[in-house]
Amino acid sequence: MTYRTLIRSFLGQILDLLWVALRAPNVLIRETAAEVLGICLRIMKNRDHKNRDQWYAKILEDPKLGLRISATDAIHGSLLILSQLLDTAGMFMGAS
Repeated sequence: MTYRTLIRSFLGQILDLLWVALRAPNVLIRETAAEVLGICLRIMKNRDHKNRDQWYAKILEDPKLGLRISATDAIHGSLLILSQLLDTAGMFMGAS
């Protein structure tokens, strides 16, 4: 079993935990969480064609909420999420 297969099994749980890290006061934690999100998005893009757009839509909701919060940490985390989505799911982003 590869790490990608293992990650795919726990994708929902990983994403739930990432939201906390993407709002952390420490910049390094936020940026590392964004890198992990990018890996998860690439796994979704390559492996989970059936549910991919649902995952993208769910992930897109978080930065929309985060940009409404006036805390710099939340705004930076939201921009990091959008950056990862644009890098990985650009066509999805353009369609919505």
